[in-house]
Amino acid sequence: MEVLEPPDQGRASAFHSRGTLRLQEKRAMLSALNQTRAILDDAGVPYHWSRVFGPVAGAIAARVAEKHSDIVLVDASHLGFLTRWWVLNKLWRSMQTPVTMVH
Repeated sequence: MEVLEPPDQGRASAFHSRGTLRLQEKRAMLSALNQTRAILDDAGVPYHWSRVFGPVAGAIAARVAEKHSDIVLVDASHLGFLTRWWVLNKLWRSMQTPVTMVH
């Protein structure tokens, strides 16, 4: 799952259209996720990919509950150490589904 902050929040929205911001975020996230998706595809692992907007941990937990996911794989290669720890901690506390973070 690709979780993005709403593009109309933040300073960039004062200078760029919402569509332009979404396109930039989409390109950046797809680039970051392509390697992880390629590994899963090569291994024949079925997965569901989607894009949502909102707080990271809450959005992931809600989608996991909605899709009845067996496991959550988080690609944290683009996150800093403290953000990784914060997201992982929030996920472990908010759901029973196993979480694996790759970085």
